[in-house]
Parts: sequence; structure tokens; C-alpha cells
Amino acid sequence: MKSVERLLICAVVAWTLGFHLEPALADEVSDQIKEALQQYERGNLSEAANSLRFAVGQIQQKLSGDLKDVFPPPLSGWSAEETTGDFGAASFLGGGISASRHYFVRDSDRAVDLEIVTDSPLLQSVLMFYSNPAFYANQPDAKLVKIQNRKAVQKYSAQDKEGEINLVIGSRMLVSIKAMGLDKPDDMVAYANAIRYDALERFLEK
Repeated sequence: MKSVERLLICAVVAWTLGFHLEPALADEVSDQIKEALQQYERGNLSEAANSLRFAVGQIQQKLSGDLKDVFPPPLSGWSAEETTGDFGAASFLGGGISASRHYFVRDSDRAVDLEIVTDSPLLQSVLMFYSNPAFYANQPDAKLVKIQNRKAVQKYSAQDKEGEINLVIGSRMLVSIKAMGLDKPDDMVAYANAIRYDALERFLEK
């Protein structure tokens, strides 16, 4: 019963968000929620829960698609795969909304992966570490840096030619830039600086 009640709360939120969605999607979401409420009133709790999950999933899918626009084009001499987005994809963080893009240099092992994860139930515990400079004080090859005037943690190993940069946005979102095959971290930092963080902040206001 409690799970259905939680989904009903999600439905109210979803219905509210639906007014900000494209008309076609808003109608689909509204129809799903209306159907779920009808099933709930008839006592068909399992069917109501499934309909609500579908409606919430539609909205999360739309939000995931909105994240795709924040990724930068590839640097000169680099190529990039299509941006991917999904909801519930970050399973190691308990679900949530995510989007990612893979950048690479052809005929080499140089690559950079950008990933954005938000609204994951388990993400808060991870964000606490990334937001705490003391956590990185004794971490090898780690240092605090500024990316577009935002605090970030950068790690890079010249021996392994690997590195990563992690930023926390609005206490709800983790942005990760992971690189491999780089003789120095310059390209990794360039990609980190090219992300549209203003768009990410606006995304969190939706």
C-alpha cells in the first residue's frame, strides 16, 4: 500500500511537471495518471502502480533528453559518439537520471567520457564525499581546482595516463569527466570547462 501511495504522490508531481512538457508528451502523461487514478479508485492497486510508474518514467525520459544539450562538441582533432541519456540507468547509484557522451581520437587510445547523474536515491552519500575537500587531502594525485569558477576535484596519473574531474552541481547532480590515454590532463580539463553548467543549473530548477 505504501508503495502505491508514494507513486500517487509522484503522480501529482508528474502531473504538475506535465504542464511544462511538450503538449504531446503532457497529454500522454496526463492520460496515464488519469488511468492510474481510475484503477486505484476501482481497487486495482497493481495496475494503478504500473500506470504511475509508466507516467513517471515518461517524464524522467524527457528530463534525461534535456541533459543531452549540455555536452560540448568534440575538440579539434577529436570525434564523439552520439549523446546517450536514460533514466534509472545509474544502477550503481540506485537509479536516477543520467546522460553521457564518449569522445575519442581515432587510431589512438585517447578518450574522454563525460557523464551527468542526478536525482539518484543513493547519490547524496556520494556527493558528500565530493563536496568535502578534507576527503581528498590524502588521496594520491588529487587536487582541488576551479572549473568555470566552480569547485572541482581533479585526479591525474601521468604514469597511467588516466584522470578524472568531478563536480557537484546544486547538491543534487554529479558531473564526471574521465580520461584515458592522455600524456597530460589538458584535454580533460578543456572538456570539463566546455560543459554548459549554466544549463545544468537551470535544469535543476525544473
